Amino acid sequence: MNVELDGPRHDLNVVAIVSNADAIEVMSRTLGQSGDRLSVATELAEGLVRVSSQVPDVAFVDVTMGDGAGLAVLHHVRALAPHVTVFALTGADTLAFGVQATALGSAGTLVMPLSGDELMNALADVRTRLAEREERLRLERAAAASSRHISLVEQVAELAEAPTRRDAAERLSELLINGVACNSPPYTCQRPKARVS
Repeated sequence: MNVELDGPRHDLNVVAIVSNADAIEVMSRTLGQSGDRLSVATELAEGLVRVSSQVPDVAFVDVTMGDGAGLAVLHHVRALAPHVTVFALTGADTLAFGVQATALGSAGTLVMPLSGDELMNALADVRTRLAEREERLRLERAAAASSRHISLVEQVAELAEAPTRRDAAERLSELLINGVACNSPPYTCQRPKARVS
C-alpha cells in the first residue's frame, strides 16, 4: 500500500538513548530543524524512564552502551512501548551488535558517526508507517460503518414481506430505533429478532 502524506505532517516524539556527544549534536541539530521533539538520555536507566513516561514514536538506542547492555535496553524499550519504532545505533567496529539488535526487533541500524540525512530517512520511514496505520484504521472504521448501513438497508427491504402494514410499521419503528442506536458508540448493533406471529 502506497500512502501519500497529503495531510498535515505530524511531528514525531523521539527519545535517544545515547552517550556519544557527536551523535547527540547531530540529532539535536537535525531534529530541531525538522520540528520533531527530541529527548536525550545519556544513561540506559534514564532512557527506560523516558520511554515509559514520554511514549515516543521513535527511539534511537546506542546498543554499544554499557558493554552491550544497550541491547537489553532495546529489548525493554520494545516491551515498554510495543508501537514504538526502535533504531539501533552502533559503531563501524561493533556491527555485530546491530545484527543482534535487528533480531531483537530493531527497525534498522544506523552506524555512528551519524549524518542528518540518515536520521531524516529513518524518520521519513516512520512517518510513512504511521500514515499507513492511520489510513488502515480509517478504512476499517469506514468498512464497519458501511456494513452497518448495508444491514439496515437489507432489513428495510425485508419490510415488503411483512404480512400487514401494521407489522411493517412496527418493524420499521424497531429498525429506526436500533439504527439510531447502532450509529452511536460502541456500535454494537444487532439485527432485531424475527417475530413469531
